[in-house]
Amino acid sequence: MSIMGGHKSAVSAIRMSPTGSEAISVSCDVAQVWNLSTFERLRRLKIKPEVPLSDICYLSAELTITAFKDSSLFVWKGEQCQFQIKTSPDAMMKITHVIYSADTGQIIIGGKSDCIHIYSLEKQKLVSVLQINGMKRVKTMAVVTGMPEHLFILSDGFVRILNVTDWGPYF
Repeated sequence: MSIMGGHKSAVSAIRMSPTGSEAISVSCDVAQVWNLSTFERLRRLKIKPEVPLSDICYLSAELTITAFKDSSLFVWKGEQCQFQIKTSPDAMMKITHVIYSADTGQIIIGGKSDCIHIYSLEKQKLVSVLQINGMKRVKTMAVVTGMPEHLFILSDGFVRILNVTDWGPYF
């Protein structure tokens, strides 16, 4: 048993690496990367207090993406920022969850909004917006390996399963 400390505010999420060897603990003020064999902290990603961290997600064993409360998205390799993905003006929402579909190469974000925004990692831009009537806040989302066309969303006390190929492109 081990305690992974170092957060000044409540931990909102723990994300596992694709290999299962690392995990990231997330709070609004810091994200910390942990070695799961030794429970030692490998690195600490400091967050500017004026723009709190919403979520973080592994894109691969080496890359992560951070989503901030101002809807900015940054891709990191270790502690080095590789690039920022520009969000569209209508994507301004309070992001609550970000996931990555390795099958499609898409980054999917949801938040306090009735929309889900889908970005292409390769193109580094918005490719689709899914508007879901009656949805107010995304709590969590998931895609299943081998079923990349299905998006599972927990929001407002309901689980929604969407076929994302039914929606057309954003542009």
